[in-house]
Amino acid sequence: MTVDTEKSPERGAVKFRGDLVGLRALAVLAVLLHHFQIPGFEGAFYGPDIFFVLSGYLITGSLVREYSRNIKSGESRGSISFIGLYLRRVRRIIPAATFVLIAINIYAHFYVNELKARSIYIDSIWTFFFGANIRFSREATDYFAVDRVSPLVHFWSLSVTEQFYLVWPALLLIAARVRIPGFSNRPDAWKKQMIAALSLLIVASFVWCVIVFRQSENLAYFSTFCRAWELAVGGAIGILTFSAVEGSKRTDIAVLRNLSLVFLFGSILFVKQSNFGYTIWVPVVACAFLIFTGKHFEGDLS
Repeated sequence: MTVDTEKSPERGAVKFRGDLVGLRALAVLAVLLHHFQIPGFEGAFYGPDIFFVLSGYLITGSLVREYSRNIKSGESRGSISFIGLYLRRVRRIIPAATFVLIAINIYAHFYVNELKARSIYIDSIWTFFFGANIRFSREATDYFAVDRVSPLVHFWSLSVTEQFYLVWPALLLIAARVRIPGFSNRPDAWKKQMIAALSLLIVASFVWCVIVFRQSENLAYFSTFCRAWELAVGGAIGILTFSAVEGSKRTDIAVLRNLSLVFLFGSILFVKQSNFGYTIWVPVVACAFLIFTGKHFEGDLS
């Protein structure tokens, strides 16, 4: 996943997004601090949630630019290349993932017992086909356990993202092309329809996450639909333009960005395994605001 540049659909220019690189580094660091059990960082497991917002933002922005270019080129209804998207994902993910899976299975063959090696082999099959989160959910894997977990458990978030990518282009295309009498003929009505569809998904997915979390923390953690709202939040800001806050002063927005940073870091103190279903929205919203406003601050997070 590339998170450090953006292409302008009008000029094709590439703009470096240093803030996105910083958010990605923060996500990785948070997960490392959590798993190394550094005191005070027990709640830093929300690194994947940051990646979900980034993924939703980047893929939706790319698809919207493609759809917009096709409309401007004379294709009245616009289109999205599904094959092109999936081929790019295969080239980007499969080689590295395959190497990791082979290496882990070779190690398991020689250095772990037969029962554990067989379990890792089955995990690898699910992982290769982007079903790791389903596998670990069915096996009641405890992601927060310090031992006795599969060495492939961290592939769960990649599986969620790729499952999202599998259906996301079609959902956006349907939302853009649905005909609403008296509305769909307005300029850029398709963008508003996409945002409306994402808003519904955000609400439905978040409510479902809370419901599932009350029944099973494990299921809520691995469930794709329980995570869909985070990706949809990223998608929504990938469609929105900065005009939504153009009336605000730059200094006011800078203050809000700094406040968002406080909440993003401060979430470590109160987001826990026992409450993430209710609290994870805080770092997600903070991250989304930083991404949304960052492109107008030249990648400066201050």
